[in-house]
Amino acid sequence: MLLILFLLYGINNIMFVYVLSFLFKSVGKAQVFTFVFHYFWMCFMPLLSFVLRFFEATRKIEHNILEYIWWCIPGYSFSFALFNLPFYRVYAAIFAWPDVPDAFDFNGGLWELIYLCGTFVLLLLAFIFIEF
Repeated sequence: MLLILFLLYGINNIMFVYVLSFLFKSVGKAQVFTFVFHYFWMCFMPLLSFVLRFFEATRKIEHNILEYIWWCIPGYSFSFALFNLPFYRVYAAIFAWPDVPDAFDFNGGLWELIYLCGTFVLLLLAFIFIEF
């Protein structure tokens, strides 16, 4: 699981940064924005998602709506999958799942892998559209 995540994230991040760079006229502005963007989505958002899962009032919104939107950012998908690998037993207790998922279950890390593959296809199409 880890090897697949690292390979998919590396490819996605290269494509994501390349496509994102066309939004800026200055190299410095693009670099600073990309650094802050990735720092935010890879450090703070998985923690926020983890915290939102613990509260009953926000659990359904986060788990059923927000995660699907946030997974479109490759950095979030990657860091969320890495962050959640050791917490499957905790989530099984919180969500009252009958069994503990493994890394390749839908409640495990499979959604992150699917989204990383999907964003790669979308970013590749954006790259082709931009270049040609």
